[in-house]
Amino acid sequence: MRHMLLDQAEQDFLKQYLGYLETVEEGIASVAYFYREGLDENGDRLLQQMLDGFTPLAEGNVTLMHLFGQKADRGAEMDAFHEKLGEARAIPDMDSATWKLSALTMDFLPGFQRWRIIVDHFYRNL
Repeated sequence: MRHMLLDQAEQDFLKQYLGYLETVEEGIASVAYFYREGLDENGDRLLQQMLDGFTPLAEGNVTLMHLFGQKADRGAEMDAFHEKLGEARAIPDMDSATWKLSALTMDFLPGFQRWRIIVDHFYRNL
């Protein structure tokens, strides 16, 4: 019986959330490819779809707040990640694929990967 501290619904939520984060991480590589190849519209559309997927998982999500808001350090990391999500929404409005690629890989991706690792670590160490 893993995850004894969480009920089944919380375990299922966390597993699905982690799966979504992993899917988005793979999608970011596709967005970066589109921007590198000058296919801005495709990159913008895919990025927007991925970011829209986080809307029901935003800061006000009760389960996320329960799982990650209980400890100050995890709560602060969650807040920092949601801030990065908000900033990433501006990427499609940037003037060039070069700027978009830079914002995606140098600003959003490191914060995203940090959050994914925190969620993964939390899930595996309950």
